[in-house]
This record gives sequence, structure tokens and C-alpha cells, in this order.
Amino acid sequence: MDTLRLVPKIEVSAERLRARTALLAQALWLFSYERRVTVDRPARRVTIDTRRLWAWRTTRVIVFEDIARIAYRCVAPPSAASALFLISLALRSEHVELPLFAVWEEQPREPDFLDRLDELATGARSDPGRIGDEAAGRVVALLREYIGAPIAAH
Repeated sequence: MDTLRLVPKIEVSAERLRARTALLAQALWLFSYERRVTVDRPARRVTIDTRRLWAWRTTRVIVFEDIARIAYRCVAPPSAASALFLISLALRSEHVELPLFAVWEEQPREPDFLDRLDELATGARSDPGRIGDEAAGRVVALLREYIGAPIAAH
């Protein structure tokens, strides 16, 4: 059985990576919040558009040269069944981290009765090597590929 995840919707092309807040997350905020991130390789910039309270919009443009690293953190209580992974850009000029996305992902667990039924029905086996940050890790890997900045996991 696939795990529960709340991941930004991502579109990739050779020149651009576009990501936006997941539809479910927007629904949880009553569609009053949305973040769109565009990484433009040819222009060497990242554009962050944020909408708050349905009408208030802000746009921020960061050039690649101002990005020191991609920051990647996990926030989870010790025995939690899920974790929140925070992804941001650390900027050289302002010495701050600019948040991009939060990815919520269910953590690995022992297979239960439903997992075994799913395995019997589909013939697919659960991946025992799963560590619990696959969705967030894919987002960070794509950002690294497009921006070229190092990754700092905290």
C-alpha cells in the first residue's frame, strides 16, 4: 500500500522546473494560500510567487549566484508516524533561509494486514529499504539538478 504524502505538484522541462503547493494543502488552507516556484535555467534565476488571503500576492526573484545552498530539514516527534520536511534556499546576500516548500510524508512502518492484502492483490512487495523521505528527497534532488547549489541537511 502506498504511503500518504503531501508533496508540491512539479512540472519539469529541459529549461524550467515549476512547482506549486499541492491541491490538498491549498484545500486545507481554504484556498487562501499558494506558493509557486519557477527555476529558470537559461535566465539563472528562481522566481517565488506567494498568494496569501486570496488576493495578496508577493513575488521574489533570486539569481543563482545568490543561492548559497538548498536547506533540507526534518521536523518530527521521536515516535511519530509522519514527518514534515522543510525545503528552503539559503541566501548569501541576506544570510537568511527563504522557505520554498514543506513536504509531509508518512514514515516507514512494519507491514500490516492491509499491506499484505495489497501485496496479494497486486503482486507488488513493499520496499524494505525505504527510509521515509523519498518524496521530499526527490524535490531536493530536482532543485539541486536545476540550480546546482549544494544541499545542507539539518
